[in-house]
Amino acid sequence: MYSTVPVVSVTQFNEYTNEVLANLKFGVRGEIIGYKVSQGKWVTFDLKDATSKISCFSTVYKQNVALEDGMEVICYGYPKIYVPYGRFSFTVEAVEPVGEGALKKAFELTKSRLESEGLFDPKYKKPLPRFPDRIGIVSSPEAAAYTDILRILNNRWGGLEIFLRPVLVQGVNAPGEIVEAIQYFNAHFPVDVILVARGGGSLEDLQAFNDERVCRAIFASKIPIITGVGHERDTTLVDYVADRRASTPSNAAEIAVPDRRDILDQLLWSRRTMDSSMEERIRTLGTQLLHSKTHLDRFVENIQVGFSNLQAKFVTASNRLGSMMQTGQSNIALAEKNIRDILLRRIALSRSRLGERQVFLQSTHPYRLLEKGYSISYQRDAKTIIRSAKSIKWGDKIVSRWRDGEAVSIVEKTTNPSPALPLTREGVAASPLSKGD
Repeated sequence: MYSTVPVVSVTQFNEYTNEVLANLKFGVRGEIIGYKVSQGKWVTFDLKDATSKISCFSTVYKQNVALEDGMEVICYGYPKIYVPYGRFSFTVEAVEPVGEGALKKAFELTKSRLESEGLFDPKYKKPLPRFPDRIGIVSSPEAAAYTDILRILNNRWGGLEIFLRPVLVQGVNAPGEIVEAIQYFNAHFPVDVILVARGGGSLEDLQAFNDERVCRAIFASKIPIITGVGHERDTTLVDYVADRRASTPSNAAEIAVPDRRDILDQLLWSRRTMDSSMEERIRTLGTQLLHSKTHLDRFVENIQVGFSNLQAKFVTASNRLGSMMQTGQSNIALAEKNIRDILLRRIALSRSRLGERQVFLQSTHPYRLLEKGYSISYQRDAKTIIRSAKSIKWGDKIVSRWRDGEAVSIVEKTTNPSPALPLTREGVAASPLSKGD
């Protein structure tokens, strides 16, 4: 009976079972109990109904809404066996709250968490372009909201490049498609602004726009995003995260582009204002120019008067300077004559005194005494003048000089000198010698 049945190990059996179960996708509805987050990333809880329960496993990254015990939800995923222990569980990929109470509870929990992380902070809001050229739309092409957006965009501005990224706007797959569309525009098809829109509906119908993944995608977008979801009374979490929230899809289109008629009115008003300002400015400048001309005329007149006065003073000064120059020249000529006379008298006086001194020097020169018959004696070897008999001794050779020659003598005897003879100007003893000595 079992001869053809394959025999496998426990591990192989569990792994084979997982391969089979992984292809089975289910949406399981029940109440959450025992909700727990471990290590900040692993999520575990039980899902139960009136008669049964099942263990569920997920990660924080796949948790699209905030959960807590007592909430009724639909968990989408697949069954799985934990191979080492053979424990059966349900791997959750997405969660959808059921019932208005659960939806509101999930809304408040998710809102509180995102707000605490700063996703609603106004400082992260990006400014919208004043005159966009390229507009991206994330919506359903079958929705009336899309048609309204196109009509309003073209009526208000026109000449736009509009690109639709079609998505589901409700249901379990809608959040993923919305996230992918936002990421597509940012990564591959840049536009000036993105409109995320859908028409009105119940709280459950709008649940895709309360999805945490969609909120984080809008927050991460580098392109400004305007949300227009539901009617004016409807508020979703994406409205808190978006750079600008519109009350309706039509209002989102109105916010995205200006009205050409308003711009034209502004231009006309600006032109009138500029014309009025220019006219007023011209009048003001004309008045200022007239005042400036008056001041300039007065200034020129003052300059002319001042120039005339200066010219008269210049003529007077020139005449006075000419007179002073003539007087000065006369004084200079007289001074030159006086200086010349003084110099000539001093030169004549100096020459007279110089002649007198020359005559005196010539008359008192030692050689003049030689012409009168005197002689000068000096030691032959030392060539020094003999000023005293005491400076020579017996046997010394002396030289005696007369006017017409010299004679060498040898001292044989010295005697006491006679009374002192008068000295010449150079202190040379001069004694008259008899002719023939």
